[in-house]
Amino acid sequence: MDDYVDLDELRRTVDHPPFDKPELEVSIPPPAAILDPPGPEYQPPEQPSGLLGRKKKIAQAEAEARDAHEAALSEWRAEVASLPARREQLANEHRKAESERIVDLEAERARYERECSEREAEVARHNAEIDTLIANLGYGAVDAVEQYVSIVLSNSVYPDHFNVNHEFQFEPTTAELSLHVLIPGPSEVPEIKTYKYVKASDEITTTAQSQK
Repeated sequence: MDDYVDLDELRRTVDHPPFDKPELEVSIPPPAAILDPPGPEYQPPEQPSGLLGRKKKIAQAEAEARDAHEAALSEWRAEVASLPARREQLANEHRKAESERIVDLEAERARYERECSEREAEVARHNAEIDTLIANLGYGAVDAVEQYVSIVLSNSVYPDHFNVNHEFQFEPTTAELSLHVLIPGPSEVPEIKTYKYVKASDEITTTAQSQK
């Protein structure tokens, strides 16, 4: 396996997530308009039946109809008179809610932009460290060489049960790297390769690892 690591591939680019409070960017719709209700219409009374006392009955029915109409008019006028205050209340509530939305939006926008700036600064610091490492590696600086070697060795991935330890040192005067690797000995390698249950004999059989 090639042990070369292209350090330029370790550079990062800034990837900003989308703004996480998009609902604050939408204006709150104004309340539905409250229209004046139609005024009550006069309902003439039904004509009384019979001939006896008909004129008096008609007069009484008309008086009752007028009274009912006046009462309906009074209720209608009171309702219409209350509408401006209700409209103003709804308008004030809408202005307050919209003002709070704008304040929250500005705060969340500032927080989002601050996080974006922090990500950009972190990526810039990382890329600057890569630039420094590449430059120092070209000069053969000990720290840079050993850091590069540690990057190469970190690419060697082993199973969790196979513990591998590295120790190394770079000698700049001879340009030689001494590397000491400690791996598990043969006695720590399991001798059994597989286990298999045999239903006929109700036993578990094993297959040994090969000597290789």
